[in-house]
Amino acid sequence: MTTVPNSRHHAPTQGDVARLAGVSAAVVSYVVNDGPRPVSPEARERVLAAIDSLGYQPNASARALRSGTSRLIGVAAPEMSNPYQAELVEAITVHARAAGFGTLLVSSGNSPEDERLALSSFLSRGIDGLITSSLVDATLYSEFARRVPTTVLNAETTVPGCQGIGPEGFASTRLATRHLIEHGHTRIALIIGPLTQWPVNARQEGWSRELQAAGLAPAPCIVRPWTREGGYDASLELLDLPEPPTAIVAASDLLAIGALRACHERGILVPEDLAIISFDGSPESFYANPQLTTLVQPIDAMAARAVETITDPPPEPRLELFPLPLRIGASCGCPIP
Repeated sequence: MTTVPNSRHHAPTQGDVARLAGVSAAVVSYVVNDGPRPVSPEARERVLAAIDSLGYQPNASARALRSGTSRLIGVAAPEMSNPYQAELVEAITVHARAAGFGTLLVSSGNSPEDERLALSSFLSRGIDGLITSSLVDATLYSEFARRVPTTVLNAETTVPGCQGIGPEGFASTRLATRHLIEHGHTRIALIIGPLTQWPVNARQEGWSRELQAAGLAPAPCIVRPWTREGGYDASLELLDLPEPPTAIVAASDLLAIGALRACHERGILVPEDLAIISFDGSPESFYANPQLTTLVQPIDAMAARAVETITDPPPEPRLELFPLPLRIGASCGCPIP
């Protein structure tokens, strides 16, 4: 093996590794990136030895190739400005650290192209698995699962090849709708974000099924982005109807916060004129005025289970749904002590 001088002012390059290992730079690239062309075991060993000797970056990739594990989990989130997503990512990071794993985080901004590029970069880092809380492209996650264990958080239906972990949206939304019916409401609208990648929208289905079970006429369902602005715009549309609803089920706390703003602007009192129940149980729901009645997502439990499915993957991927308790606030009309 050739000796290559290494100044402390000179960061080692693939060329340095190639010269030390006695191979071409292309062969070094194939080893570091695990392809696209095969490399003989002897050449691979020389390259890995040179990487270790020179301290060439990315060291994580070299260690992953040598040991079979990087002890890194990729985490993909749609947007970190969403309090629910931020809390979920933080919980994943805490549980991964407790298991001896680091995390790499990307925020896709709800862009399929950006998410595909981000996931490809994860592979080059040799991650041991992926946890995604994004709803951007279910097909992409199935493709990714062929390479590394992949867990989809917020999944309410099965994603082929992936472990699924999510809230029990169907039963929980039925519970919220039933609670409003028990308060005497008969015109109960739904505000929900787009879930175009899933064949069944469990939250919408639960709301609709409970209305049917109570013998109530179909009510408006407004689809808007999963944002405060989305909830605000949807609520204004509902309030402008000839017969506006007397209650709203909002499929996230952010949508409900937007609904509260619309009501305040229109002089609609909550819950006297319009009752609201939301979904998530974020800190924002607790400090809203009035405090939101909300279905509380077990974020810590779901994050812990998600990490476990990467560090100790189940024999076969399956969908695991977590029940959501209803936390009573003032927005539904219940008396608050």
